[in-house]
Amino acid sequence: MTMTIEQLAIEAKSLPLDARLDLIDALVDSIPARRVPLSDEAQRAVIRRRVDEIRANPYATIPGEEVFAELDRLLGK
Repeated sequence: MTMTIEQLAIEAKSLPLDARLDLIDALVDSIPARRVPLSDEAQRAVIRRRVDEIRANPYATIPGEEVFAELDRLLGK
Protein backbone atom coordinates (compact mmCIF):
# COMPACT_ATOMS: atom_id res chain seq x y z
CA MET A 1 0.00 0.00 0.00
CA THR A 2 1.33 3.43 -0.94
CA MET A 3 0.99 6.19 1.65
CA THR A 4 -0.40 9.58 0.71
CA ILE A 5 1.60 12.71 1.45
CA GLU A 6 -0.82 13.50 4.28
CA GLN A 7 -0.36 10.04 5.83
CA LEU A 8 3.39 10.31 5.47
CA ALA A 9 3.37 13.75 7.12
CA ILE A 10 1.36 12.41 10.07
CA GLU A 11 3.83 9.55 10.50
CA ALA A 12 6.81 11.90 10.19
CA LYS A 13 5.38 14.28 12.82
CA SER A 14 5.18 11.41 15.28
CA LEU A 15 8.95 10.85 15.08
CA PRO A 16 11.29 12.24 17.73
CA LEU A 17 12.83 15.62 16.88
CA ASP A 18 16.24 14.22 15.92
CA ALA A 19 14.63 11.70 13.58
CA ARG A 20 12.53 14.44 11.93
CA LEU A 21 15.66 16.55 11.43
CA ASP A 22 17.44 13.54 9.90
CA LEU A 23 14.44 13.05 7.62
CA ILE A 24 14.62 16.70 6.52
CA ASP A 25 18.31 16.28 5.71
CA ALA A 26 17.62 13.09 3.76
CA LEU A 27 14.81 14.69 1.77
CA VAL A 28 16.83 17.80 0.93
CA ASP A 29 19.77 15.61 -0.09
CA SER A 30 17.48 13.49 -2.27
CA ILE A 31 16.69 16.40 -4.60
CA PRO A 32 19.02 16.15 -7.59
CA ALA A 33 21.14 19.28 -7.93
CA ARG A 34 20.23 19.57 -11.59
CA ARG A 35 16.56 19.93 -10.60
CA VAL A 36 17.20 22.67 -8.06
CA PRO A 37 17.33 26.16 -9.56
CA LEU A 38 20.42 28.13 -8.61
CA SER A 39 18.41 30.45 -6.35
CA ASP A 40 17.29 27.43 -4.34
CA GLU A 41 20.88 26.66 -3.32
CA ALA A 42 20.70 29.61 -0.93
CA GLN A 43 17.44 28.23 0.45
CA ARG A 44 19.10 24.86 1.00
CA ALA A 45 21.87 26.58 2.96
CA VAL A 46 19.27 28.32 5.14
CA ILE A 47 17.46 25.02 5.76
CA ARG A 48 20.69 23.32 6.77
CA ARG A 49 21.65 26.21 9.06
CA ARG A 50 18.25 26.16 10.74
CA VAL A 51 18.35 22.40 11.17
CA ASP A 52 21.75 22.80 12.83
CA GLU A 53 20.35 25.53 15.10
CA ILE A 54 17.43 23.33 16.13
CA ARG A 55 19.76 20.43 16.84
CA ALA A 56 21.89 22.72 19.00
CA ASN A 57 18.89 23.99 21.01
CA PRO A 58 15.75 21.90 20.42
CA TYR A 59 13.99 23.55 23.36
CA ALA A 60 13.91 26.89 21.54
CA THR A 61 11.39 25.58 19.01
CA ILE A 62 7.68 26.38 19.12
CA PRO A 63 5.13 23.83 17.89
CA GLY A 64 3.48 24.88 14.63
CA GLU A 65 0.01 24.69 16.17
CA GLU A 66 1.02 27.33 18.72
CA VAL A 67 2.49 29.58 16.04
CA PHE A 68 -0.66 29.42 13.90
CA ALA A 69 -2.93 29.92 16.91
CA GLU A 70 -0.98 33.04 17.85
CA LEU A 71 -1.14 34.31 14.27
CA ASP A 72 -4.92 33.75 14.24
CA ARG A 73 -5.18 35.63 17.54
CA LEU A 74 -3.09 38.53 16.25
CA LEU A 75 -5.04 38.70 13.00
CA GLY A 76 -8.38 38.50 14.81
CA LYS A 77 -9.44 35.23 13.24
